[in-house]
This record gives sequence, structure tokens and C-alpha cells, in this order.
Amino acid sequence: MRTPAMRRIAYSKFSKQSATFITVNVANVVLGLMISQIFRPSLARTTFIVCTALFIAAVFYFFLRIFLDNWKVRYIAFVSEGTRGVAFYEKFFEQLVREAHDHSTNGRFQYVVFPWIADEGKAKVQLQSLRRINHSGMIAVPTDDIDIKSDLAEHKVPVVLFDAIPNEVAIPHGFSCVSGSEREGGREAGRSAVEFLHRVYSPHGPEQPCIWILHGKDFGFMPIHRAKFFAEEVRRSFPQVKILGSERLSFSRDKARVYVYERFEGLENVNETMDSIRKNGEVSRVPDIIFALNDDMALGAREALRQFDEEGRLLQLCAEYGLSFPDKSKRLPQIIGYDGIDEMKDLLRSENERYLLATVDAKVENQAKNAWHAIVRHLEGTEEKIRPVTMELIEKNWFYEPDVEI
Repeated sequence: MRTPAMRRIAYSKFSKQSATFITVNVANVVLGLMISQIFRPSLARTTFIVCTALFIAAVFYFFLRIFLDNWKVRYIAFVSEGTRGVAFYEKFFEQLVREAHDHSTNGRFQYVVFPWIADEGKAKVQLQSLRRINHSGMIAVPTDDIDIKSDLAEHKVPVVLFDAIPNEVAIPHGFSCVSGSEREGGREAGRSAVEFLHRVYSPHGPEQPCIWILHGKDFGFMPIHRAKFFAEEVRRSFPQVKILGSERLSFSRDKARVYVYERFEGLENVNETMDSIRKNGEVSRVPDIIFALNDDMALGAREALRQFDEEGRLLQLCAEYGLSFPDKSKRLPQIIGYDGIDEMKDLLRSENERYLLATVDAKVENQAKNAWHAIVRHLEGTEEKIRPVTMELIEKNWFYEPDVEI
């Protein structure tokens, strides 16, 4: 059985302190005896008793200090970059604090999780500052700016990487990874898209649906695969599907809003027929579905559609460029998100939602629990089994059919 990293560090520190302590005190006893023999041999026995008593007291104090140190508060650092205001990571941190409180109430140790949610580009500053703080462990959201082996491993504490896939990262000893399944999440989103296309067109679906994918930032340490598995799932039912990918939008709500609005404005300026239209190498038609790789981008796309719709331009555009169904009803593009943040789920539950179709709930609370169990397993040497997080697809249970004649 592998010894947890923190236990190995504690054993090593204890061994060094013990060896130094015993050596110094034995030397003091021997030196006291030698001095007593030189100056007054009759005091040798008394000196020996006094030195021995001092040695026993020092040993008692030493082990008492080790025992009390074991009961001190353990500080767990949460290191992230650019996650301030991101609902998914804020929910993750909130759950970590709850887990620390519950564990401190019911366990032997007291834990405190302290946030250090930096602005973008300051992750290294966080890590440098942590060197001056006596922290026992770290839960980190890795980025391209952080070198896992050098920047994190040099802290000599257990580290849990959140939102990282183990087989994509070279993990040093004493590290753990916690994440959701990109394969499962992407396929859940794909199944939602396929079900929608079958339902609104016909039992067989459209011959060639059009889907836009809103991409976020790509990380070298962990490629984002959810778009890949989404596309694979859709192509099983619709081999001819047109899938158009966006530029990198950094998982930003505002960038997604601007991108989608500008793409729809571009469609208005096209005067050729749908089959022959190409602009900047892309087929110019209104998408049946927009798949955003996180909920913030999905909500940004929703804001763009809502604005376009309120301006009275969306339904006309949908009728002209691709969303005209056999029954002549007109439908709006539907958006699928990813993460399952509360704002997204609340909108999907509302009775008048027109633009959102579904989100893949990544169960951030369960992922936070897994991250907490992983760090505690390192710190306390427990062998608690960590269960994988199961994704859940959350859909609205109706589809918008406006009673509008175009």
C-alpha cells in the first residue's frame, strides 16, 4: 500500500527532529557527567539525576508538542486563475467549505479552506505567496501558466487538481485528479440534440441539420473532449450534419453573446440561396442547435438570440435561412449548455423559456466532495473509495412553437 504524501513528509520531518533532539540531549547528559567528575566527583550522582530528569522532561515536552501539533487547524489552499465570478467554480468552493466544516465537526482535525481567487494571469503570484503560508494541502484548478511538476510540486504538500483528467496529465506522486467524464457529458448533450431534431422535424429527422459549437479556451494540460463526443453522438443519427465551430471564446458569456449576435447579423447581409451561400468558409444558415461548452457561453448565446428576437429580426431570419419545417411552423434555434449551474437550471424550469433546450449537469457539488475526500485521503491516510461523478442531462419538457405567420 502506498504511503500518502503528507504522511511521508510528516514521518521524514519527525525522524529528523527526533534524531537531532536525542543527540543533543544525550550530549548534554554526557557533558554534565564529565564536568561533575572533573570538578567535584561527589556530585556525580546528583548531576546525573538532574540531567536525566531534564532529559525526561524534554522528551515529554517534545512528544506533547508533536501531539498538539497534530490537532492544529489544517489550512487547505484553493488556487485558481480567472475563476472569479464564474458560477461553476464558486459553487465548487462553497461546497468545499461545507465539507471542511462537516469534517471538522465530526472528525479529529480542524480544517479551513481559504480562497485565493485571483484575476486572470496571477496564478503564479498566488503560488509564490503560498510559500510563506503554512498550508497543509492544496486544491488547484490548473492552467497553462502553471507547471504542475515545478510550480505545484515544489510546495511539498498534497495537491488535488480539479477539472483535470488523470490520463491527460503527467501526475507527480502525491497528486490526485478530480473531474467529470467528458465522454459521458458530451454524449448526453448529443443525445439531447438528436432527440430534438427527430421530434421537431419528423420521426426520421432532417437530412442535414446545422449545429454551431461555441468553443472555450483550450488547455494544453487537458484537451476539452466534450465537443468531440457530442459530434460523434449526433453523427450516428445524422451523418451529413453540418457542424461549425466558433473561435476560442475563453468560456466567456460576453464573448459568446457578441459572437452569436454578429454571426446572425452576418446572415442578414447574405442575398444568395441557402444551398450556395458561403461566407468565410462557413455555410451561412441559421443553426438548428447551438452547443456551448459551458453554461456561461450558453447564456451569452441566449442573450444574443433574445436581443435579436426582441428587435423583430429572428423569426424572419429563421424562416429564410434554414428553420422552415414540414408543417410550416417556425422554430427558434435551441441552445444546449454544459455544467448545470443554478441560473441555467432555473431558466430551463421556467414556463416561458424559448431558447434553451438543455444542459449537462456536471454535478459540481459531487465533484467538490470528491476533491475533498481526495485531499483528506492524502492528509489522514484514509483509504476511502471515491465514486465517479455521474452526469445528468436536464432538459425543458416542451418545445417552443410560436403562433406567428411569416
